[in-house]
Amino acid sequence: MIYAINFWAVLVATIVAFLFGWLWYSKTVFGGIWMKLVKPSKNNSPALSMIAGFITMFITTYVLGMFIVSTDNATFAGGVLVALVVWIGLSLMKSLGEMIWQDKSAKLFWIALFHDLISFLIIGAILGAWL
Repeated sequence: MIYAINFWAVLVATIVAFLFGWLWYSKTVFGGIWMKLVKPSKNNSPALSMIAGFITMFITTYVLGMFIVSTDNATFAGGVLVALVVWIGLSLMKSLGEMIWQDKSAKLFWIALFHDLISFLIIGAILGAWL
């Protein structure tokens, strides 16, 4: 099945969510705590990480757009509702599993979980209003 999804809506929602993530993980918000908890490899290129992050955010946004269109919820409220349901079913459950089974830090769990929630809601609102 092919869905008619507005590329520009996906791109704008991706950019807004990506910028939100950049702010969320900045040193002035949660970046300092996150860096201590994650201990990222010094071998990773920041530019490559940013590009990979943008691509994964774009794919996430496109797939969320597919859910919004396929459920006929292309309104602001409908997009937010679909985003919330998808977040609960996928992101929340995955994060809970990681925290339980991989013994992840509770602080790291909450930082990542609320980032994902807000990102999904931003994306859902933009796509719902624009699709």
